[in-house]
Amino acid sequence: MTFKWSDIARAIVPIAGAFIPAFAPLVPSVLVGISEADALAGASNDAKRQHVMNIVIVGAQTATATGKVTIDPNAAVTITDAVFDAIDNVKHIAAANANASPIAPAPPAPPAR
Repeated sequence: MTFKWSDIARAIVPIAGAFIPAFAPLVPSVLVGISEADALAGASNDAKRQHVMNIVIVGAQTATATGKVTIDPNAAVTITDAVFDAIDNVKHIAAANANASPIAPAPPAPPAR
């Protein structure tokens, strides 16, 4: 089974936002960036990653411009990059174990009612 990085990212980014308070306000920008980057036909992975980072920077600047919150764009990129590294690691683990047998059998289905 092959997993696309963007699919893993769409699953992990909201979870990361729930557990990393500084990342939470960035989640919408990151998800938009991932969707846009996924649509960039022929772009390298590095170019796609940079596209997301650019959207994160603009999102941080826009949020700060409202005066309601202050988000340092450099910190936003650092946090997003760390989350992306975690996603990379999950993808590598998934790829390395794509054909592995389950550690334990699936539980039996509940009886029909």
